Amino acid sequence: MKSIFEMIDAENILLYSSDYPHWDFDSPHQILSWLPQESRDRIFYENAKQLYKL
Repeated sequence: MKSIFEMIDAENILLYSSDYPHWDFDSPHQILSWLPQESRDRIFYENAKQLYKL
């Protein structure tokens, strides 16, 4: 999966979506834990902040 993330520049284009409050939502504490903290910060927050000019 890591190579796919690198190929698509995931760190700079993905936005996190949890599907909360459904019982099968994706917890941010579990998904993408293998990525460096800086990459997770971009996917979970910074990319959306930049896209929506927040």
